[in-house]
Amino acid sequence: MVTPETLLARHRRLIAKKFDGSQHWRYPGRPRFNQEIEDLVVQFAKEKRTWGYDRIVGALKNVGYRVSDQTVGNILKRHDLPPAPKRKKTTTWREFIRTHQDLLVGTDFFTAEVWTKSGLVTYYILFFIQVGSRRVHIAGLTPNPNGGWMTQMARNSTMTEWGFLTPGQHLLHDRDTKFCSTFQETMKAAGVTPI
Repeated sequence: MVTPETLLARHRRLIAKKFDGSQHWRYPGRPRFNQEIEDLVVQFAKEKRTWGYDRIVGALKNVGYRVSDQTVGNILKRHDLPPAPKRKKTTTWREFIRTHQDLLVGTDFFTAEVWTKSGLVTYYILFFIQVGSRRVHIAGLTPNPNGGWMTQMARNSTMTEWGFLTPGQHLLHDRDTKFCSTFQETMKAAGVTPI
């Protein structure tokens, strides 16, 4: 059933595991800072982009942590955050979207499976969402979204009387081949920039 070699191998593994000592190993060098301090430094740097290292050190001192400006610099380097003058000049995606949200409209498809006389058919539903108001517009649905249908949907959505896309807006969509060149040209002709 069990050979002596199996028992000896198990015994050797248990002894090696017992006297491993790896949980007591210490790594050389300075210990890392508390994760809470690191999170605070990153949060301050992202929220207050004009604050330099000294200002962040002062804010940490106000909440009870003592760190040096060099430590703050090292933490920011580890998180790929530049110093204050450069941080001030960059724009985050959140700020960009917030500033331009009234001009941004996204579009995409979702699908629905519909039972018909010929069996199960996939319908493609084209929708638009206005980023600022989060209002969703269903443009149309079809089992075959070809170039002609997409061009007509572009015309319908940009019509002056009842279309919901207005000149000056930017239309965000993915690289799906359904967004053909005639769809994009129709949008451009109406003053909507496809991205």
